[in-house]
Amino acid sequence: MFQVPIFWVMMILMICAGACELSMAQWASAYTESALGIAKNAGDILGPCLFAVAQGMSRTVYGKSDGKMDLKRFMLVSGGLCLICYLLVAFSPIPAMGLIGCILCGFSVGIMWPGAIGPGLVGAISQNAGDNLKAGMLAGCIFPAVLIASILLMGRNYFAGTTALHRED
Repeated sequence: MFQVPIFWVMMILMICAGACELSMAQWASAYTESALGIAKNAGDILGPCLFAVAQGMSRTVYGKSDGKMDLKRFMLVSGGLCLICYLLVAFSPIPAMGLIGCILCGFSVGIMWPGAIGPGLVGAISQNAGDNLKAGMLAGCIFPAVLIASILLMGRNYFAGTTALHRED
């Protein structure tokens, strides 16, 4: 099993998918508070709550498609949107646009598998950059970029017939 290249691609895919989700979800509250200059309780509602609502919407859209959506295409588009969202959060000079990036990121990661390495990396880089969450989010771009590359490496045949495994009824 460990000698099969697709195993390692799948491992990378799972790590990156989880990191895409949790890096933004874990830091959405702090980012919202610092970027918009609002109180913690409002940041907790605007950041993670709206992220989760958007994430649920994505899962609903895919789940209601009843397997008619191409999983590979859905994941590639989601990975691309995720990368755009991270870049928007990292580079937007307008705090409200950064918040929109956080929220849309929730939609983009709705189809992805959860994981845990990403938030630690984003936090460490943010801290080393003088508590600059934008720098951490920029570093977080690596996860959707590697996710997209991993999906492309796996090829179309791998995704054929897997929609039933990912459907949420």
